Amino acid sequence: MQSTSWADGLELIDDDDRLVGFAGALPLRLLAERTGLRAGVSAAMARRGFDPVYDRGQVLIDLALTQILGGEAISDFQGLRHLAPVIGAVPSNPTVWRSLSEVGQPQLNRINTAVTSFRQHWWGLLAARPEGFPWLKVAGRELTGITVVDLDASIVFAASDKENAQPTYKGGIGFCPNLATCDNTDDILAIDPRPGGATSNCAQDNIALLDLARCRGCRAATAVGCWCAWTGPGSPTTCSNTSPPAAARRAGPGSSRSAGRAPTGR
Repeated sequence: MQSTSWADGLELIDDDDRLVGFAGALPLRLLAERTGLRAGVSAAMARRGFDPVYDRGQVLIDLALTQILGGEAISDFQGLRHLAPVIGAVPSNPTVWRSLSEVGQPQLNRINTAVTSFRQHWWGLLAARPEGFPWLKVAGRELTGITVVDLDASIVFAASDKENAQPTYKGGIGFCPNLATCDNTDDILAIDPRPGGATSNCAQDNIALLDLARCRGCRAATAVGCWCAWTGPGSPTTCSNTSPPAAARRAGPGSSRSAGRAPTGR
C-alpha cells in the first residue's frame, strides 16, 4: 500500500513559483486517499507474492483522474507528469496497460465493493449537511426517501475497426452503452458497454442494468435513510433496506418502487 506522503505539506496557492499543471486533480486524488477508496481498490487488485513498483489501485485511481481531466486515450495518462513534483514518478503507458489487463472478474467484483463503500460514505456526508441529502422535487413535491435512477442509452460513434463497434440504430458505426445514473447525486451507478447494434429500449438490458445499479446504490441509500428498491421482473431479492414510503407501499406488488426512467436513446 502507498502512504499519503505525497500529500505531506500540500498547499493550494495561485501566486507562487512552485505551481504545477492540472492542480485541480490533486484534491480529487487526496479525496480518494482520505476516504479509503484508493486503499480499497489497491486491496482489490492485490495478488499474493506480487509487489509492483506502482500500486495498482493508485494507477486505476489516476486513470480515472485522467478521464476527468479530459483524457481520451491511455497515452493521455502521461499528462499527469505535470503533477510529478507533487505525486512523484508517473507510471509508463505499458504499466497502465498491464494494470488494466490484471483486472479479471474477481478483481472487478472487489473494485465494485470498494466503490460501493466509498459511495456509502459520500452519501452519508451529503446527508449530514445542513441542507441534507439532495432529494428531488417533482410537480412541487419533494420525493423524500426516494432515489431516482435514470436509464439512458447513448450512441458513441467510433471508427469501424474498434472492438464491438457496429452499425447503430441512428446510422453510423459505434457503440450504444447503457448508463444508470442516480439523479439525486448525478452519480453513475453502472454502465453496460454494449455494442453499437444494441437498441435503446431492450427490456432485458434495462432490467439487468437496473439490478446492478440497485445493488450498487442500496448500501449507500441505507446510509441516508433512503428506500431504494425495485420489484420488477428479474430483480434480486437479497437487496433490502428501510421501509418504503406510504405512497410506494400503495403501489402494490410488482410495481416500480424506485423512480425509474426509461432510456431516452439519445
